[in-house]
Amino acid sequence: MVLPHTPRGHMEVPYGLHHRAENCKKWKISERLVQKYCAEGRVDGVRKFGKSWVIPSGAVKPRDPRKEKERPASQNSRPQPEVSPGFMPLMNTPFELEHCLDYISEMEDSSEKEIALAEYHYFSGQPEKAIQKAKLYLTCPDEVYRFSAYFIYVCANLTAGQIQRARYALAEIKNTWRAEEKAPYVRALKAFAVFTSSMFLHLPLAEDILSVEEFLPLLPIGLRAFALYVQAHYLYLKKDYGKSAGIAEATLWMGADRYPIPAIYLHLSAAMGYISLKTDPAGTEAPTGCMENFPSRWLD
Repeated sequence: MVLPHTPRGHMEVPYGLHHRAENCKKWKISERLVQKYCAEGRVDGVRKFGKSWVIPSGAVKPRDPRKEKERPASQNSRPQPEVSPGFMPLMNTPFELEHCLDYISEMEDSSEKEIALAEYHYFSGQPEKAIQKAKLYLTCPDEVYRFSAYFIYVCANLTAGQIQRARYALAEIKNTWRAEEKAPYVRALKAFAVFTSSMFLHLPLAEDILSVEEFLPLLPIGLRAFALYVQAHYLYLKKDYGKSAGIAEATLWMGADRYPIPAIYLHLSAAMGYISLKTDPAGTEAPTGCMENFPSRWLD
């Protein structure tokens, strides 16, 4: 079939498909959220041409779990992943590697953009800037942004050697966790923040939070991948190198390689595990360290 002439710089979309921008208007959501749905495989029949997603004209808008009423689950049903816009947006988005700042600059001016900048500062090795940016949102009324800020505050202060500040932020997360919360995805985000922060600070988990088995399936792909990195890192510190590398590689195989931030940590975790298996198969050395920043050139 011969396609009509397409002006230079434009992509011809096959008949029956729409650019994602058309679905933004049809579904009344942002283009970035449409892209997120496509990347997470939540749109039936979606296809990728170059860097653009195109969607079947009759595709149904994915459901937003935040607006759905809770339904009683059957005994054998498995919890479904939730969409968590706003919480750690860089960690949870499949942006193009080395174009992180471009992605942030295209975001609308909002709290979510500010949280994304705090993430960028932290993950590019600028903990003091991350601390200052996150500090502005520690009292934010929106709990999703507040939990993002506390999580970044924990990690950045840990990197900066401010252990007491990191412990303070973790304590605040735990305190708010104990408040009653009905929304499953919010409880999962809180459990993610407590679990990850506790692992990095080498502290025991609180007994009253959701277990990993309970909160992990409720997280979207990017956050789930990072939580599995944390679990792999924990096993590495326990000198269980084979299992640590196995978890990291399996997570990448299941689609985490599309999410740059968790993917980089997972690749490093797998490499560390395999190297340790060769150099210290009996697990006699005492590995040190935890979450390190990666070069900003990987993101810029």
